[in-house]
Amino acid sequence: MPTITRLLLLAFVGLSVHVQAAPLPEVAAAVDVGGNFQVDHVASFNFDSNYDDIERRALKKPGASKPVKPANPVKPAKPVTQPAPKPSTPARTPQKSSPSPAPVPVKAPTTSPPPAKIPVSKSKPSQASTSSKPAPSKVANPILKLTVPPHAPKQACAISKRATKHFTKTDAPQSLSIEISGTKFSLTQSTSQGNNAVVYQDSDGDFAKTPLTGSLEKEAQFTDAVGQLKAHGEDTCTGTEWMITPAAQGKVFNQTPAFLAVKSSEDDCLALADTAAGLAAAKAKSIFDATVTGGKGIVHGDLNAGNIFFDDQVSQILTLIDWGSAAKKASFPNTIATGQARVSFNSFCK
Repeated sequence: MPTITRLLLLAFVGLSVHVQAAPLPEVAAAVDVGGNFQVDHVASFNFDSNYDDIERRALKKPGASKPVKPANPVKPAKPVTQPAPKPSTPARTPQKSSPSPAPVPVKAPTTSPPPAKIPVSKSKPSQASTSSKPAPSKVANPILKLTVPPHAPKQACAISKRATKHFTKTDAPQSLSIEISGTKFSLTQSTSQGNNAVVYQDSDGDFAKTPLTGSLEKEAQFTDAVGQLKAHGEDTCTGTEWMITPAAQGKVFNQTPAFLAVKSSEDDCLALADTAAGLAAAKAKSIFDATVTGGKGIVHGDLNAGNIFFDDQVSQILTLIDWGSAAKKASFPNTIATGQARVSFNSFCK
């Protein structure tokens, strides 16, 4: 059939029948710079080779249809793009190139030495040990090291504890050290001794005595009440009882310059002794008045010459000691006190 006739028939059939799998010409196009559409080329189409297949499907003739491939497949052309014009850059004035700075030497990083390890002493089990587990290791602590000073050994007593709490005039040592309530005293026998006690002096010159019999408890209470007690208690070594009092101020009657001046005259001496007795009674009365509690005051009770200390002129009493015979009474026995003192002082005038 002539080619023109076939084309006319195909055009007529294509208006009423849907043509499937008919290859169409491929058109390659491009857009120019101005935006105009330009046809590059049209792929050639082989009408003779494809007509039979199209006619068969259009007229529903039997027979397998084969896909029609284009004779010369053309790949779509890539769009042509022109590079955008570069913006004009202003001319730069030439600048003098500054010399590049000298490279700074880089020091190698220093690494600090690792901290010293604390030595750990590990105890090794002895070969003779038969235990299956080794002894636990002990780590020495270099920071905390507590040292406890050993207790000082208790000083041995120079004189052992006595079977009785009293010395006698014959076995009392010439010197000894005692400790009362934690305070130590070094004692030496005094040249002036009492009748009921062994008398000593400590390193400060104060007087200490220990009783030959009985106890000093009551005397210590009265001595403390009048403000004359330094220490009282048992010695930790010997177990003996002690009372320590400050040394008396003044002089006893027969050692004062006033007595020495009149001792050769009995009348003058008795007159001085009478003055001394009156002063002693007045001193005892003042202490009684100062210690009244509950309607009673302390009465000395032993105003003999050895317990009363005067100034040089025997014009006042400086110290009244030895409260071993003291008692609490409701009134002061002035007559007895004066007579007791006078008898003691008059004895020096004969």
